[in-house]
Amino acid sequence: MSQSLTRRYQTDAVLSMTPEQLLLKLYEHAVRKLAEARQRMIARDPAGAGAALSRVIAIVGALRAALDLDVEAQAVPLLDRLYATVNDWLIEANLRQEPEPIEASQRILSTLKEGWDGAVRTASR
Repeated sequence: MSQSLTRRYQTDAVLSMTPEQLLLKLYEHAVRKLAEARQRMIARDPAGAGAALSRVIAIVGALRAALDLDVEAQAVPLLDRLYATVNDWLIEANLRQEPEPIEASQRILSTLKEGWDGAVRTASR
């Protein structure tokens, strides 16, 4: 399959996702990239770790930007602060080349993903 056809297929797949499915994919990809960043950091590959962390920082930024801060739900400002904290931890991990902030970020994003997994399953019944 040609690259352009593959890219078009991937774009179509993303565009056909529900917002919930897209959110879960973003969390899934972020958690996977955090695992990659940690492995690369332990292997003393700062460039590879930095590339993976940059991808997660972009995902966390997109998740944060998607929050509707005008909604009066109690969780929205908490999620905003949580995403900001994770972002700070990832920058720190990259600067210091230490895996601990990555591990903490991975726990947070994995927990959020599990929560959304459950919510989506419950809503689809």
